[in-house]
Amino acid sequence: SLAAVSDGRDMSDAVGAGISLIGVTMACLVMLYGLFLGYLSPALAIQYMRTRDIGACLRFGQILAIARRNSGQYVMAVIVTIGASFGLGLVSSVIPLLGILVALAAAPYLLMLQGHLFGQYARLNNL
Repeated sequence: SLAAVSDGRDMSDAVGAGISLIGVTMACLVMLYGLFLGYLSPALAIQYMRTRDIGACLRFGQILAIARRNSGQYVMAVIVTIGASFGLGLVSSVIPLLGILVALAAAPYLLMLQGHLFGQYARLNNL
């Protein structure tokens, strides 16, 4: 395919096209991995808090069982967490200096919100 792009001309065009293709492919894979990790991060936090063992976070069957137990509540906790993070990021980017100070002050409260939501999910589902 790289030879077809070059069409008998300079090989630097073909190499550039190949590198661009690899870059776009890697960006798509990283985005999918980020979505997957973002979806599983509450289950990972719950699993760690249940067992107090980092090795337990590698038991993918248990992690997926936590995420699937009551998926409506789980997805809602993830969406609220992402929405709050997005809102905080929006405030910090729209208001140059004051927004950054507000984001720094609000970051601990965002972590408490996440912990509270994940804790509620775990308690309601007897995890």
